[in-house]
Amino acid sequence: MRKRLVKNRRRIKNSVRSLSKRPRVQTDGTKSETKTEITQTTDDKTAENAEQNNAIVLRGDEYIIKSETYGADTEEDEKIDIDQMTEETDNYPQEESKHGDIFRLICGFVVVFSLFAAVVLTCFAFAVATKYSDGGEVIDADADIYTESEGENGKVIFIRPLEDGSGILSAPEIYENGVRSAVSVSVRLSSEAGGGEGIGSGFVITDDGYIATAAHVVSGAEKISVILSDKSEYEAELITEDGMSDIALLKIDAKGLSPVEFGSSSEILAGEKVYAIGTPASLEYSGTLSSGEVSCPLRVVSVYKENSTSVEKRMKLIQINAEVNKGNSGCPLFDEYGRVVGMVTMKLGDGYEGIAFALPSDGLCEVLDAMAEGRELNSAILSGVVISPARLGITGESAEVGGVYGYRVNGFTDNGSTAVSSLKSGDLIVEIDKRIITKASDITEATEKKSPGDTARVTVLRSGQRLTFNIVLGS
Repeated sequence: MRKRLVKNRRRIKNSVRSLSKRPRVQTDGTKSETKTEITQTTDDKTAENAEQNNAIVLRGDEYIIKSETYGADTEEDEKIDIDQMTEETDNYPQEESKHGDIFRLICGFVVVFSLFAAVVLTCFAFAVATKYSDGGEVIDADADIYTESEGENGKVIFIRPLEDGSGILSAPEIYENGVRSAVSVSVRLSSEAGGGEGIGSGFVITDDGYIATAAHVVSGAEKISVILSDKSEYEAELITEDGMSDIALLKIDAKGLSPVEFGSSSEILAGEKVYAIGTPASLEYSGTLSSGEVSCPLRVVSVYKENSTSVEKRMKLIQINAEVNKGNSGCPLFDEYGRVVGMVTMKLGDGYEGIAFALPSDGLCEVLDAMAEGRELNSAILSGVVISPARLGITGESAEVGGVYGYRVNGFTDNGSTAVSSLKSGDLIVEIDKRIITKASDITEATEKKSPGDTARVTVLRSGQRLTFNIVLGS
C-alpha cells in the first residue's frame, strides 16, 4: 500500500506541506500555543463527506486518505503517520534528480554522436569535391574529342576533359597576361588608297618585334605605326600581306617584347569562353577587352567581291558572339587558358550584332611561318584559312553562234584544270551543271561554291554539235 501512496505523492505532497504549516493538534484536543485556531474534525458525517470527495481528513494525530483510485472504503485502508509520510514525499526530488541525470547523459551522447557524424560527412563531401573539381567525371579520358557511340541508354558523346590542374584562367588573369602582347596599329593611307588615317589591332608573335595583324588594316598604307601597351610607338615595316587570307606580317625594331602563346584552334568547342583584346574605334580605347563564347568552331563563310554577287573566296573561320567593332580587326582571340586560338578578322554587316569571325590559329600560324621565311603562299599553305574558289581555267568572251548565245573559249590558264585537255578554242560554252551560260559572271557563279578538284559538267557547241565534258576544276 505504501508504494501506491508514493505513486500518488505529487497530490499528497502539496496537501501535506500545506497542512504541516498549520499549528500542531495535540491529542487532548487543546490548541498549541499559537494565535491561529484550527478546528479538529470530529463529526463523522463531515468526515464521511470529505472522504467521498477524495479529501484528507484530520483526526487526532492521523491522516485518513480516501482514494478512489485504489478503492479504499474504510479508515483502516490507509493510515500513516504525518511525519513518516512527509519524510517519504520529501525524498521524491532525489529520485527525480536521478532520472534527470540519465536524461542529460542520453542527450550528451546524442550531441556527441551527431557532431562525429557531421565531421565524417564533411570529410567525405570534401573528398568527392576534390576528386571531381576538374570538371566532373570523365567517361573516357583517352576518347577522341568528337567521338560518338551508341550506349545501352542512348548516345554517348565524348568531349575533351580538362587537364589536371586545368590551368583555366579568370578574365582578369587573361587580360593581365594578354594585354602586354596586344598592340594598336595606326596607318596613314596613300592618296591612291583614298588618303586619311586608319586604326586597327595586332599582337606580338616574337620577342624581337614581329607583329601579326589583318591585311585589310594595312592595305594601301604609306606609313604604319605600332603602339605597344606601354604607349611606346614604333614605325613598322610591312614584311608581306596576303589579301586572300587577310593576314599581314609587320616588323618593328624592338627587343624583349611579350609574345603570345598559341593554342590549337582544332581543340576549341562551341560554348567555350573566348576573349578579344583590341583597339576599337580609336587609340583612346586601346586595350579594350571583349568576351563571349564560341558560336561555331568552324564556319565556312563566302566573301563576295565588292559591288558584286560573285564570290571572291570562301574562308574557314571561328564564329564568336563577342562584341567586336571597327578597329578590332587583327586583334588576338584568347581561349580560357590565355592562349591565342584566332585572330579577329571581320563581323557580319551592319544590322547584325553578336556575329563575328576570327581566323583559326592553326591556319594562321602556317601562313605567318611562311611569310617570315619568305616562302610562296600557295593554295596548300592557305588551305587552313581560305578556300580558293574553283576556276574553269579559260579565257574568252560572250558570243552568239547561229542564234545561240554563250561564252566562247579563246584560251586557257595554267591553274590545274583539265579544261585544256577537253575543250578547244572556239567552243561556245552554253551550260555548266545545267546552268545557262552567256557571260563570264555566269561561269563564276556556277563554279564558286565548288572547290579546286571538284568536277563540273560543261556543255559546249562545237561545229554544230552539242557536246558535254566532265571538267576537273582548278584554283
